[in-house]
Amino acid sequence: MGKLVNELSWSASRGKSFRECARSYWFHYYGSWPGWETFAPERTRLLYLLKQMTNLDIFVGNVVHRVIEEACQMAKSGKPPTLEVTRERGTHLLREGWKESKDGTWKEKPKGTVNLFEHYYDTFVPPTKTDAVKKKAMDCLAGFFSSKEWQVIRALPADAWLAMEELDSFPMDGTKAYAKPDLAIRVGDRVKLYDW
Repeated sequence: MGKLVNELSWSASRGKSFRECARSYWFHYYGSWPGWETFAPERTRLLYLLKQMTNLDIFVGNVVHRVIEEACQMAKSGKPPTLEVTRERGTHLLREGWKESKDGTWKEKPKGTVNLFEHYYDTFVPPTKTDAVKKKAMDCLAGFFSSKEWQVIRALPADAWLAMEELDSFPMDGTKAYAKPDLAIRVGDRVKLYDW
């Protein structure tokens, strides 16, 4: 694999970030580059670590997103999971991420591990809060599994699956534009895009 290049590009999330705060945009996309490298300057490494940070509510949303993606992958292979299986998986990911964050695993491996704002800044999180976010995750999964969309998705024939969490790009006015739909399927003569 060749050297990664930080080239000018656009995506919906980049556009939103730039509109909200140009300075934050720069730190996120340019100041933190390439903070994952072993010999990156200290400031660059810190910016990269902070870029990976999340908070408890966003973390819960990411867990729900991941469990739904895994459920769709299983449905695509013809073996859709039960709600109970996905709840167990969600509970496991919540516990695993909490432990990674609490133990500071992200310090050595910032990408792919959880770094919660609440732990980084040593904020007390009462058990009522962790119970509430777990309940929220379980309610979201139950809502998805009882939806009409899940009934459609789990019954799709193999040729109806177009893309799932696949990053792709296309040129737009001379700039590379990125898109990564959560799910794209064909239903009849139409294409449906999903964003969990």
